[in-house]
Amino acid sequence: MIGALAITQTAGYGVLYYAFSVFITPMSRELDAEVAELTGAITLAVLISGVAAPAIGRWLDRHGGRGLMTAGSALGALAVLAWSQVQSVAQLYLVCVVLGVASAMVLYEAAFAVIVAWFDAARRGPALLAVTVVAGFASSIFLPLTGLLVDLYGWRPTLVILAIGYAAVCVPLHLFAVRSRGAPPQVDRREIVGAALRERPFWLLAAVRPGPGGQAGLRQAASADPSTSGRRHQPTYPIDERIIQIPHKHPVVHRGPATGKDPHPSRRPLRITEAQMEHLSSPTTDFAAGVPAGSAC
Repeated sequence: MIGALAITQTAGYGVLYYAFSVFITPMSRELDAEVAELTGAITLAVLISGVAAPAIGRWLDRHGGRGLMTAGSALGALAVLAWSQVQSVAQLYLVCVVLGVASAMVLYEAAFAVIVAWFDAARRGPALLAVTVVAGFASSIFLPLTGLLVDLYGWRPTLVILAIGYAAVCVPLHLFAVRSRGAPPQVDRREIVGAALRERPFWLLAAVRPGPGGQAGLRQAASADPSTSGRRHQPTYPIDERIIQIPHKHPVVHRGPATGKDPHPSRRPLRITEAQMEHLSSPTTDFAAGVPAGSAC
């Protein structure tokens, strides 16, 4: 089953997704359309795929993937055939709606759900890795292949060839090689989510995810840890202490009479005068030169 899914994922991504970029230039000339209009069609397909994913996921949980992925590959082939006959941008957008639904039925999301439902925890990781590694060659295979076919036959016959080839490969593989097994009925989804929230890797992924929240969380965590001071940030002290920030140097701390205990007793603070502080505040002042020897207490 893993070999079959690796092949169908490679063909699916190659025909239903990556090949689109090769057709932009000839479609733009024949349909008299701007590139932005055409790329909007494939964007719509991706959005439709995301919208359809929850419903498809529920079907996979109840019935497994064989019937769904077989129907999805047939639907994808029909959509590519219809694509070869479009006469306007509006028709192309309608075709891409169908492509989006077919993609949700046959690409990674569906394939990974089938693998997770069929294999135990020990074999699940290698199975997912094998499918992902092989399918990663989809663009390397189908971009030059599609370009060659377009040069030889034109973009409409090329789409017909791709549709027939995709149906001939993926429909029988999904029908005969995919083992259909739904998720166990006793599985409690809330228990699964709770187990994920208790795992450290989940929170590490959440912290390093792209976006301001994840990066800010890491910066705050680093600033709160005194052991990281001097490497990525300047340490902070209580409010009744004055910190003079010197670029690329350790901070100089002036403790007033109301200051409590030193939060870092291993660091000997410097007792400096106002004149020395003014001298140190200059951006050109070197730390070693700014404080006379013997000023440390």
